[in-house]
Parts: sequence; structure tokens; C-alpha cells
Amino acid sequence: MLRRSTRTACVAALVFALAAGACSSGDPAATPPSTTGGPTTTAGSDSTGSTAGGSSTSSATPSSSTITSVPVVPVPTHIDENGFDDHTVPSIDSVPEFFALARGSVGDQTIVKFLIPNMLVDDEVHWFDSNFYSLHDEWLWFRLLNGQPAPASGMTPVDGLGPFDTVEDVYAWADARPPGRLPLDLRWVGSQSLGRPRLYSPRFYELALDVEPRNYGAGAVIHFAGRDGAPARWLIELEFGDDPTPSELTRFFDVLAANLPTEIGDRLEWVLRSPVQEQVAAAMETSGHPYADRIVRFSELVPPGEVTVYNEGLAAGRLLFIGDGGGTLGSATDDDILLVDAVPDFLPPAAALISSTPQTPLAHVNLLARNRGIPNASQAGIVDDAGIRQAARVRAPAIVRASGDDRLEIVLITDEEYARWRGLGRPAAVSVPPASTDAVDTVLDLDDLADTVEDESDIDRWRPIIGGKSAGFLTLLSTPGVTAPPEPVAITVEPYFEHMASLRRQLDAVLGNTEFSTSPRVRYLVLEGAEAYAFQYPTEADQAAVAGFRRVNPPGTTLGDVIAAGGFVELIEDQPIERSTLASITAALADNFDFLAPSQGLRFRSSSSVEDVEGFSGAGLYDSNTGFLEPDRQSDERDRRRTVERALARTWASYWGFEALEERRIANIDHRSGGMGVLVHPRFDDDLEENNGVATFTYMPGGSPDDAVVEINVQAGAESVTNPDSPDVLPEV
Repeated sequence: MLRRSTRTACVAALVFALAAGACSSGDPAATPPSTTGGPTTTAGSDSTGSTAGGSSTSSATPSSSTITSVPVVPVPTHIDENGFDDHTVPSIDSVPEFFALARGSVGDQTIVKFLIPNMLVDDEVHWFDSNFYSLHDEWLWFRLLNGQPAPASGMTPVDGLGPFDTVEDVYAWADARPPGRLPLDLRWVGSQSLGRPRLYSPRFYELALDVEPRNYGAGAVIHFAGRDGAPARWLIELEFGDDPTPSELTRFFDVLAANLPTEIGDRLEWVLRSPVQEQVAAAMETSGHPYADRIVRFSELVPPGEVTVYNEGLAAGRLLFIGDGGGTLGSATDDDILLVDAVPDFLPPAAALISSTPQTPLAHVNLLARNRGIPNASQAGIVDDAGIRQAARVRAPAIVRASGDDRLEIVLITDEEYARWRGLGRPAAVSVPPASTDAVDTVLDLDDLADTVEDESDIDRWRPIIGGKSAGFLTLLSTPGVTAPPEPVAITVEPYFEHMASLRRQLDAVLGNTEFSTSPRVRYLVLEGAEAYAFQYPTEADQAAVAGFRRVNPPGTTLGDVIAAGGFVELIEDQPIERSTLASITAALADNFDFLAPSQGLRFRSSSSVEDVEGFSGAGLYDSNTGFLEPDRQSDERDRRRTVERALARTWASYWGFEALEERRIANIDHRSGGMGVLVHPRFDDDLEENNGVATFTYMPGGSPDDAVVEINVQAGAESVTNPDSPDVLPEV
């Protein structure tokens, strides 16, 4: 809904009457079923009838008979000819088996990923346990790292590793490897604050999207629940970057239908995700392709104007249409309200995101928008609204509000109002006050320090010296009845500043560069490195956008050498810690934790001096790492690489990750003023963790005991609250 604001009062005080969405969807945060026992609840009402007498290659219009409930069955399993269970099955024999393998998502959708390894040769399919795997390429490297061949990949299995029982086991192993020492073509891409860096195989996506003739066919089958009495749909969804030929679409339909129950196979439809796929579909429809009547657009699945809100919020910015006649994702800034038709897999800096089509289970933008706290919603057909398109054409400023009951409103405002909004929203500059560590030991016993705490001012005094997390431990340790990890210690910010002093020339060049200060893409390239940039910004336009910067800063210049080193973060990780400082810290830790067995790991937890301060929590922005006092004595090869030096350097380096810097930049925090302290205590292995939790306490205007809010987020077991491994595993709140 688009309105012209006639109010002249302070924009931040506007009260909105929200436009109602047409219908509400199912719970977007539903916990997916366990991979060990099948779903814990029955699937909802489902329309799964088949065309009478239909074959797997029929192009007849899907029928709409209904099955009112789906029995619960265990997750199907399959042992291959080598005796290996890769958590895929060659066929799905019933609708209940589909739901046992499926993962729930937003908008009453459930998904099962698939891979056709010999796309043009045979009918073999791997149906993924979609709660075991999150991403397609995990299947490839899970098999190869377990010494098993991956069909049609042409890649040699890795001998002598594992066995790895889970994807998480592989991540733990890879995390302990030195930078650049991963086998196969594996590399780390992404940022810890978006969940964790991703272990990525470029070769898989070459096989699936780039090589000719095509090897892999990768995608998902989605059950799209019927709304307002409409029948459910069974949809084939391909990767956003997939550009299939009509003959390849025929293979997708035929091969998938041959390995699905007829209730699903006879009713498959291809749902379009990108402008390129739209062109392929148009050619199929024009030529009378056998499956031309099995093509569906999301605009056909939801009524015009229907709203689904994926992340609530209120934001102001300038409208920017992404597409023909508009801008590109690479040109977006955090002042833009993005209007997109096809949902991309990448979310650039933005004030809000509004899509014309529903955001499907393969759309990663849901998690990204939630992490950033920006409004994210879909409204069917919004990019076809003439008023919206005209407003976006002139980059009109607007306010967007998305509400959890599927209500969305866009209100146009004046340039003066927008300037007022920006002035009100820009926080005052924050700089951590300098604190002398001259008379303070580098490693401090927090139990002893807690005994000196009399009130909150004592804790505030220590925060600039030991960081927010260690300061928070002082509250825990000085509160009767609270059980904390034994013998925790704090490493002050002093060793971090000493470590960074050796990189002062590079830091000056980074922060002093004009393009770094104005361009998010340049910031990502410099901080995270060229490989990570190519993954996050994959188009030719993205590469062209930084080509000039790289020409001006080639290898041999300070910034060129930073990029060549893998980015500023990796440069910090690889910089050796001053030997006497490292020896002093290690000796103090050995003395403090002399009661532990040599096999016991220590957790080195990020404790920045600019986290857990008023107005800026910093939750999830920085990394924590495991280290061993005696790594050479560990039985696991991965643990033998987890030294104290490695744990410290990686924790310090995370202060300069892209997402961490962006969040501090938005909060107007002086990056140089902050430092990274480290909280150290014994590590708790995942299988011993009963739960994880984060609590926030917010003072509200007023002053009475009722004018405060405590919010507690809890995950069962070892699943992270701030950075869950799966976007579909969300905490109880």
C-alpha cells in the first residue's frame, strides 16, 4: 500500500494504520523434524491426489483431490553399494516419506532438496535428508572426505580422514586446519555474524550450473500448501543461477517423477525464480513444449496484494527497484529500500527488502534480513504497481513498516522529513574511553576480581580493560546461587593492541582510504579477501565495481598486499604474536588451569570493549575459538593444530570482520577505540551441553520496576542461539 504522507511532524513519531495482508501463513520458525526419528507432528492438510492413469511423463494439468492428513513415518535411509549412508535416498515412495525428509520453512512450504548426478545419462536421484544437509554442495564434500566417490564429479575421494558422521563434524575438522590447507577445492566464505563462515565447494556449482554438457541437476521439490481452500502444489525449484534448456527441463520432470510417488510426480510444476528462467519458460510456452502447462509463477500462487512478513521492522530510505530499468544489487546501499521481483540469493546493504514474489525455502535473504534487523516482506505484484514504480524511478524517500501479523505499509515522505529521520536515527559517536593497563596483569583471575565488586560502577570501570563478556562474568560471579564455568580468567585488551601495533601501517591504509569508507563492496573485498568477495558478489558487474580500486591498489601497494594476503582479517590471523607476550599468557593459563587434564580444551571467547555497552550489544559479531595448552598431546589431529596462539589470533582478528565493522559503523562507533579482550574458561563439548541461552535486559522509559523488559532466547542442546547452523532452527523466546 502506497500513500503520500501529509504529516509535517517529526517523522520518527509517525503512527501508522497498517494495511492488512490477505491471509496468514504457517509458523515460519517451526523447528524441523529430527534426522533420527522423523517428524514429531503430523503434516497439515494436504492436497495430494493424482491424475487418473497419469504417467510420470504426462503433461496433464495436476488434479486437486485431497488427503486430509499424512501419517508420521521414520526418515527413510539407504546404504549404497559401498556400505555407506550419505543421508540421501534414491527414491521417495510415499507422501509421508516426503514429509519425513522435508524441512519446514516460511509461507506454509516444506522442502526436500535433490541432486541428479548424471543429468543427461540415467535416472539416478539423490533425495537429501533436508535436516541433515542445508546446502547442496555439502553432499559432495561429505562423501569425498569420508573416502567415498561422488558420482559424476570426476573428483578423487580423500583417504585417511574421518570418519565424519555429520556435516558439523566436517566443519569442526576444517575449522582446525591452517588457512589455505583444506583438501579438494574447499574454501571458507562468508562471515561469522551471518551464522558462521560457510565451507564451500566451487566445483559442485560448476558441475550444476556451468559445464556443458551438464553433469548435475540440483534443486528442490517444494510442497506449497493450498490457501483459502485452494489445492496444494508440488513445485520443482532450481537454483537462482540455473539457466536450464527446455530439453533439460524435460529431464528434470521425467527423472524426478520416476523417483516420486505418483501423488507427487504426476503433479510436479516448475516454479520460476529468476528473469533468465522466465525467458526459458516463455520459449517453452511459445513452442508448445510438452511441459509448457506445468510452468507456474509465484504470482499465480498468491492473490495480488497478499502480504507475508518475514521480519518485522520500521525503516526509512529511498525506494530502489532492482531489475530492468532500475538499479542492481551491487549498487545498493544501506539507505535503500529494495524492491525486487525475483528473490536473489544475496542481500546487499539495505534499509528494507520488499519482494513481489514469496521468499522460498532456498532464499537465503530471510536469515540475512533477520540478522540485520531490517524489515523484510513480500507483497504479491508490488513491482507492477505504477505508483510504486514511479516513486522508485525518482528514488523517492519513504517509510516502510512490516508487522508480524502480515501487514505492510509504505508511506512516501518529503526529502526534509527523510533528512530529519536520518538526523534522529544517527546515533551519537561512541568512543571507548581509554583505560590504562600499566598496573594490571595481562591475565586476571575473574573470581578474585569479582570479590572486589561492590556495585555496577566497579564493573563499568573494568569493561574497557577486559571487554564486555568478561565484565559480564563479574556480575555472574558476584551473584549468589549462580553456577559459572570453573576458574575463568580474562586476558586484557593490551595484547590485542600490541598485536595490532605491528599492523598499524596496514590499518592506517585501510581506514584512511576514501573508497573503503564509502563503498560496502570495497570494504568487503579488503576485509574478507578476494575469494570471499567473489562468492558474496558473484556477478561480472560486481567484479567491475571493484576493478578500478584493484587497479589503483595492485600487489606491491599496502592495500593490494592486504587483499593478496586473503584480506585484513586473515592478515591479522597470520601475524605471529610477540613471543614474550605469548609465553607470558600461556604460562598464566597453565598455572590457572593446572587442575585440568591435558586433553581438556579451553574456550577463548571474544570480549570486545565495544560489546554489551548501552545501545550496542554486539551479539554474534565476533568469533570464539578453542585452544589447548598441550596441543601436541592431543589424540585428534584437528586438536593438535588448536594452539593458544591460533585461538588468540583468530579471536582478535574477528574484531575486523566485515559484518562486525558494518554494525559498528552503523552505530557510529570509533573502530580504533575498541579492543578485543578474551575470556577463557574450560570448553564444554557439544554432547554435554544441555542448552544455550542469551538474555537481554532493556530499560524502558519511565523508571518503575514494570518499565523494563527481559527477553530470553534458548536453544536445546549445543545449537547456537545467536548463530544457529540452520536458518530454520530458531530459538524459543
